[in-house]
Amino acid sequence: MAGEKTPLTFFLPGFSKCGTTSAVELLDRHPQILFPADREPWFFGDPTYADHWSSLRSQFPVDLSPFRALGDDSTAYSSVTWAAEVVPRLAAEFPRARYVFVVRDPVARIESAFREFHHSGPRYGINAPFMLSDAMRELPEIVADSCYAERLDVVRRHVPRERLQIIFHEDLLDDPQAVVTSVYRFLALDPERDPPPSAMPALNVGERKRHDTALLRRMRADHPLGRSLARLSFRTQERILTPLRLRREFVTPVVWDPAAVAEVRHRVIPDAARFAAEYGVARRGWRRLAEMAVDETPSPAGDEPTTAVPPTADEGP
Repeated sequence: MAGEKTPLTFFLPGFSKCGTTSAVELLDRHPQILFPADREPWFFGDPTYADHWSSLRSQFPVDLSPFRALGDDSTAYSSVTWAAEVVPRLAAEFPRARYVFVVRDPVARIESAFREFHHSGPRYGINAPFMLSDAMRELPEIVADSCYAERLDVVRRHVPRERLQIIFHEDLLDDPQAVVTSVYRFLALDPERDPPPSAMPALNVGERKRHDTALLRRMRADHPLGRSLARLSFRTQERILTPLRLRREFVTPVVWDPAAVAEVRHRVIPDAARFAAEYGVARRGWRRLAEMAVDETPSPAGDEPTTAVPPTADEGP
């Protein structure tokens, strides 16, 4: 049996690597907002979702009466991989739902996505290239999901502009209370019901990400040893391999090779200009993207003191 349909009122579908985890943590403090028990359920990514409503409904309490805003925070819904398929489903099932998107300086987002592919790739058999431009080419979503105007074009085919709110990661860092209050008003909630946050929580940040060394990659490629490693959970692998220095933390800035800079200049900067014209800009702007337009060596982000460096293939990370 399909089960009872969950009456979702809003989606917070991204963009990934833009601080959505921290934004959800802030918004979830409001007593009238409710997110699923398991964050990012990705329920609507399954074409047969309508046969399994009960699985989504089980993520919420039996009594929904105290809550005025029920949300789904699956960032995959905005990705280049899934948006064209999923957004029409969301719009058809919940035609009055509202959508909140978190964006950040695209240069910082590209670096964060690069780190994430190195960190999580072993779960899915992905060996992210060590050189940034190679990673951009082999994993095109690194760049595509940093082109916010392109991604929102897909949403706008199904959702009117007045049902979209764009918030900026940089503004969340500078004045989290003002930003979350604007979201509460957008969702027709009482902003006075929420205790003011003292600061944006630092969740899912770069210095907590790790990468495989070149030696570990060779070990994974060895048939019997690789199969043995694959039998272990990702958490167990982290616990065993990190003290052995086979999994290492990201501690140095990303190296922007010329081809990576050229790709940002060719594709991301024009998209960011179109995005700014339609949706606005962060109060302090996107400094690193601006530097990229005139300088091939953008400085590290001030709010991200630790980032990843792609090593040479010979030396490993």
